[in-house]
Order: sequence, then structure tokens, then C-alpha cells
Amino acid sequence: MASSADQAVYAVRYPDALKAVLEDFNKREEEANAVLAEVPTYAQALDNPDWGQVLEVVDAAVMAGRSQAYADRMREVRHVHTFFDEEKDELNRRAGGAAQYAAQQGGCSVQVGGAVGGALQKAVDKQLETRLRERNEAQMILHRYSASLGEKNTAKLEEQVDRLSYLSFVVQVELPEGKRQMDEMLEEAEQVEKTADDFIAEETEYQKQAGRTDKEKEASAARVALMKESKAQVASTVQQARTSSEKMQERIDKLRKDFDYIVGALRSEIQQRAGK
Repeated sequence: MASSADQAVYAVRYPDALKAVLEDFNKREEEANAVLAEVPTYAQALDNPDWGQVLEVVDAAVMAGRSQAYADRMREVRHVHTFFDEEKDELNRRAGGAAQYAAQQGGCSVQVGGAVGGALQKAVDKQLETRLRERNEAQMILHRYSASLGEKNTAKLEEQVDRLSYLSFVVQVELPEGKRQMDEMLEEAEQVEKTADDFIAEETEYQKQAGRTDKEKEASAARVALMKESKAQVASTVQQARTSSEKMQERIDKLRKDFDYIVGALRSEIQQRAGK
């Protein structure tokens, strides 16, 4: 795809977008480290399962996180989560209002609007979890062995598979992609500033054209002010991003090393318990 750096709609949000990439990288790294801290307890949480089956499930979970099918579905889930979080208040207001109206029409005076929001959140989260598991090979293998593993072990392994696959995805796929996106955006910085200057000049000239109404001039001036505010942040944001980008690969390499060591230790423990 072609770069959007020569488009004003991209330039005006460029500093915020660059910050968002960095913040997301930091957040995912933190999440990965949190899961890594849990992994050494996974085998102990199971109650005398068939350890050969457990090892097969664990290996499949790690591989699933690196797969195209899982990555595509994870991105879809993230988009829905983002949409729901950003639009939650309006969605809850509308759904709650509709539920309250229906209750009143049925002769019920109880306030149900507030409960609808919580129920909607839980329903969305549950469906997204289900959709993600549909693209996880390890979950299918786990269901194959659910009878022999037992209900409690299966439930615990479902959670562990979710966490391991997500960990594998973040470490092996998402963080490297985040660094690549950061580097690509940094290469666009010079063009973004030029786009901002060109846009400001065009809008200023637009205001001077004959026949422009006061309303049109005010709207144009507001667009110019917004672009100037954005452009003023570019230099400092880019400098911060460059400093962070230089350390990103080192952080990715460390996480991969920790991942290999900790997950490898889990596999060794499972093999030992299996008598292999």
C-alpha cells in the first residue's frame, strides 16, 4: 500500500498515531511479561492429567499464536474491542433506553437500563473469546482430549492455551510488527511536515478567494489551527519515537529469549512428569 504521508487527513493525526504505536508496544510488552510470570505455575495447576496430551496441547498453543489464522482473528477481535470501548457509552445509552422503554410498555417500573450495559459488555467479551478460540488449533486438540483430561483440567487448560497463544502472538508476531510500523512511520516524518505546510498554505489561500463566506473562512481557520497544533508536535514526538525505536529490537530479543527459556522449562517439566 502507498504511504499516506502526503495526505492532510494523515498528517493532522500523525503525532497521535505515532504515540499510539509506542504506547501499544509498551502495553503489549508488559502483558507478555505478565503471562511469562504465570507460565511456571501451569503444570502445577493441573490434577494428574495425561501429560502426553498436555504437552501436545501446549506445543499447539505456542504454534497457534504464530499462525496466520490466529493473527487475523486477533486483529479482528482487537478492532471490535477498540470500537466497543470508544463507543461504549453511546451503545449502552441506546441499548439501555430501548430495554427501559420495552419494560415500561410491559408495565414494569423497575429501572433496567443500567443492567443492560453490563450484560452487553459481558456478551461482547464472551463472543470475542469464542471467535478467537475458533481459530486456535490447540483449543480443537484440547476438546479432543476433554473426556480423558476431565472437566477441571480441561477448563484450566482452556485458560492456559488462551494465555500461551496470546503470549506467542505478542512475542513472535505483534511486537516485531509494531517496531516495523514505527520505523515506517518515522521515515514519513519529513513528508508529513511538508504535507502540513502545503495544507496550511492551501487553506490560507482558500480563505482569500473571492466569495468566501464568513462561515467558510471560520471553518478553514479552524482546520489551519488544528494542523498547526499537530505540526508543532511532530518534531518532539518523532525524537521520542526514534529514541524508543533504537531500543525496541533489544527489548524484542530479550522477550524472545525469556519466552524460549520459560516455555522450554514448562515443556521439560511436563515431559518429566510424563516420564519421558
